[in-house]
Amino acid sequence: MEEELRCYLCKEFYREPVLLPCGHALCRACAVSLQKTLQETDSSSATSGDYQEADKASVSSETDSGVVCGSRPNSYAGTPAAPAFHVSTAAFTVSCPSCSKQVYLDDNGAEGLPPFRVMRTIVERFGGLSSVPPAEEACQMCEGERRAAVVRCEQCSVRYCAACRDAWHPTRGPLAQHELRTLGTVCSEHASPPAVYCNTCNISICQRCLAERHCSHDTQPLPSAARAHKTELSQSLQKLSEQAKAVTEYIQLVKGTSDKINESCDELEQQIEQACAQVIKAVEKRKEELVRSARGTRAQAVANMRSLTSQAGQRLREATALLHFSIEALKETDYAAFLQVGSVLSSRAMETAAGLCASLESPPTAPALTLDVEPALRTVRNMNFVECIHRPPKRNPFRCTKREHIGSCTVYLLFTANLPTDADITATYADDAALLSIHEDPDIASSKLQAHIPPGAPEMAVESCCARGCSGTLAWRPPPPPAAVRGYVLELDDGLGGPFREVYCGRETVCTVDGLHYASLYSARVKAFNGAGEGPYSDVIGLQTSPVAWFTLDARCADSEGGLRIDADGLSARATGWQPRVALADTPLARGTHYWRISVDEYDGDADPAFGIARADVAKDKMLGSDALGWAMYIDGRRSWFVHGGAHGGRAAGGIAPGSTVGLLLDLQRGTLRFTVDDNPQGDIAFSGLRGAFYPAVSLNRGVAVTFEPGLRPPPDLLHAE
Repeated sequence: MEEELRCYLCKEFYREPVLLPCGHALCRACAVSLQKTLQETDSSSATSGDYQEADKASVSSETDSGVVCGSRPNSYAGTPAAPAFHVSTAAFTVSCPSCSKQVYLDDNGAEGLPPFRVMRTIVERFGGLSSVPPAEEACQMCEGERRAAVVRCEQCSVRYCAACRDAWHPTRGPLAQHELRTLGTVCSEHASPPAVYCNTCNISICQRCLAERHCSHDTQPLPSAARAHKTELSQSLQKLSEQAKAVTEYIQLVKGTSDKINESCDELEQQIEQACAQVIKAVEKRKEELVRSARGTRAQAVANMRSLTSQAGQRLREATALLHFSIEALKETDYAAFLQVGSVLSSRAMETAAGLCASLESPPTAPALTLDVEPALRTVRNMNFVECIHRPPKRNPFRCTKREHIGSCTVYLLFTANLPTDADITATYADDAALLSIHEDPDIASSKLQAHIPPGAPEMAVESCCARGCSGTLAWRPPPPPAAVRGYVLELDDGLGGPFREVYCGRETVCTVDGLHYASLYSARVKAFNGAGEGPYSDVIGLQTSPVAWFTLDARCADSEGGLRIDADGLSARATGWQPRVALADTPLARGTHYWRISVDEYDGDADPAFGIARADVAKDKMLGSDALGWAMYIDGRRSWFVHGGAHGGRAAGGIAPGSTVGLLLDLQRGTLRFTVDDNPQGDIAFSGLRGAFYPAVSLNRGVAVTFEPGLRPPPDLLHAE
């Protein structure tokens, strides 16, 4: 609260504080030092016409402020209690150092400004001023240290403190008929204490003022008016207190992220050290750069955290000072003195409460980064941080529905992606009728006025970008003002360092793209555009998809009439009919090396199961491999054959039984497919020259039940055998 008790000009505790029409306070001596004569003000004005306009604006602003002094209603121009302002009645001007508002004063100048009694009382209460009152308020009968007067004899024209009154002016004998008037706020025109409050003029007035000039105005008793203003201020302070509590919790939340940031960055350094140790000769120079980058990330995050804490702390201190000062003002027993500032404090409290939390930024988050070294020498020269890869939820990867909130409306974004043989990536944006109900606010309308300026480069929000399975989510931040942004264009390369291609165009700052290739490092960039053209691209970031494939069986392959059932988890299938039925996975594979196993849950030795891969349009009512779109291994209880296009070959001994497992190793770098039975190689390489996109597949009949195990690392011995 000390900030509220110190003069804005001299930075000391207020000495004889006076109240300016704008609601701010100054020491009387400081106000006198700031005042200028009207001639000095005229000389600093450009023209007399400018002076007249400034004068009118000052009168209007003072009247609008709602702050009126009742003790000296005519001491400054433009107050509701004063007559209409004329330039000839003004002799001095004072510029408020807090808000720079110009105040026009009469011949009394700053000496005629009303005393700020609430401020003086609070300063004295907290030891900011000595108890010696000013000369016009001190007892005239005290010897030595003069005490504050409490009464004044109208007949003797002498002020007495309580002790001197009892000693020198007893209410008996010849002095019994004297009138002792209690000192306090008085009407400067009639020297009478105020009796009522004028709601029309917002001032305290005496009975004579009421009869002469305020008889037609809305008035109420002084205590009632003070209680109403105190109630309003109390409600404003309650809201301010709640907002201050929210800021305190926010500061604690920001401080709490410090340990997480340090821990995450320490772990990131260890990952970098371990990864770089595996390829010392190739990445020694890059290693040092990445360590510096990680430490810079921590330093930047800590600096941001300290900055947010400092900013929020400063707002909290200002709000707390106003809160404590206003609470002390509520203790004021002089109703007229309180009414001088009650409305102003209430307005300040409401404004502070409304804006206290509005500008707070989100607390910083710990970076979730790791280092990927699997692409080996190809990516060493462009090594970068990528998001940690987690097992994705079981869902259809060809459709991802995301709900975004814009203002009070909800917009649904539907992203679909198909993966044909040429690995094209497409993203389609669709919205619903809720988008039509979005109305432009003043900020958006204002930004459109600057649409002639091309926008700057957006900033990739690395902390929100991630890759899970064969889908990736990219987020970015809008470029800074003043350019208005009409939309964004997101571009990805082909995951092999090829040219960039557009995958999204729209207004959103987040996009999820499905159907990416597994085991691929994609580069992404984004640019903004408006009516003036396109802006520059953002920095390029890398997005590493999962090196292993996660998939489930496509539920659309289930055939109740043909006797093929797929369980709800999408990993188990069972056949009851005699005719073979093909079940495909829901995710195609076009890059990388992938290994998955199929457990044989039920098998009676007479069925004809086949395991392998297929194109999307393979025949579903024949054994897998019967046409040119399927590559499979047909197996029974004793032996197996490799089947493609209806041709059999590569016979190998060894069959399956309930509990057996069949493994498939699809190496799309070499274009080969191999099989294992119970983790042992089943023959040599089954097929070679494979290019394009393939779906894991199986054909079942006559009571065969199997369960897929996707997302497995290839066995090292099987890789070495190739």
